[in-house]
Amino acid sequence: MVLMALPLGAVFVSVFPICALSKRAVKTETALIGLDSVEKYCNTAAVAFNDSEVFPSKGIKVTIVRAYGSHRIDKTILYAAKIFKKIGGPLATVFENSVSSIGGEITTDIEILEISPDGICAKIDGQEVFIGNKEYMLSYDFGYIKDQIDQVFENSVGRIMYMAIEDEIAAKFYIRYAISTGFEKLLRQLGSVGICASIRSCDPNIDNELLKHLLKKGDYPVGILKTPEAAKTHPVSPREDSGIVCTSTTANMLRGFILADKIKQRISANTLVKFISLLLGVFMVVFLYITGFSDKLDTFRMLLYHGLWLLPIIIPSLVE
Repeated sequence: MVLMALPLGAVFVSVFPICALSKRAVKTETALIGLDSVEKYCNTAAVAFNDSEVFPSKGIKVTIVRAYGSHRIDKTILYAAKIFKKIGGPLATVFENSVSSIGGEITTDIEILEISPDGICAKIDGQEVFIGNKEYMLSYDFGYIKDQIDQVFENSVGRIMYMAIEDEIAAKFYIRYAISTGFEKLLRQLGSVGICASIRSCDPNIDNELLKHLLKKGDYPVGILKTPEAAKTHPVSPREDSGIVCTSTTANMLRGFILADKIKQRISANTLVKFISLLLGVFMVVFLYITGFSDKLDTFRMLLYHGLWLLPIIIPSLVE
């Protein structure tokens, strides 16, 4: 009869959620390594993306390029390609493809003089080249050139990027951005477990306003982090210490944080169920002993009792 007070579900409190939820993670080629990883990552407050992961180059279109004065379009495209190849970001690939199509060659023998939220200044071929939004041009007293289509283009979530060479406006680039497929769903999943997201970028066209327009289904805890650190590349290490392993995509790797939070929640809920079943089991043992019905408690009834308490432990992990 003492077995009545020992909940069988105690064996599955942590084992079953880890097994059931980790099995689902295998489909995305992601895994948590050990129970310590659950504790380590379940309290994650924020994650950071690179802009290239959120705004893939294949979704970005440079629809129009306009050159002004004596400046040639091919030269302005080449200068833009050199700058963005140096600092990185989704426009690096976009301009690289444009230069390749006209038979040009991109080198990174340039000097980056400034990276600000609104633009970038570089020295190319002995000239200072400024590239950024309208506010960046105004901050250097270059002014800006307004064309008839500008307002219509910007009202349709387009971005206009200016280039100035030395002290005059040289070109304008009309650019449309698109968010990676599935990113909004990932944001929603991260937000559901209290994880905020930031997007590191040096691209002067990417800001919170653009992000708000491109995210169609609501407000999410996400923002653009303008930092020169986004331009730095980090060397690939042959080995690293980590509790999350993923062989597919960054998005799937980040789902490992969501998995850790779900496992932690499930273990906490199962622990509560275990204590309730333990207390109720002790109460029933005492009650049956006092009333003299303890001799009528057979093995089948005990197994049925423990089986019923297994249901709130097993079912939630299966349908999570």
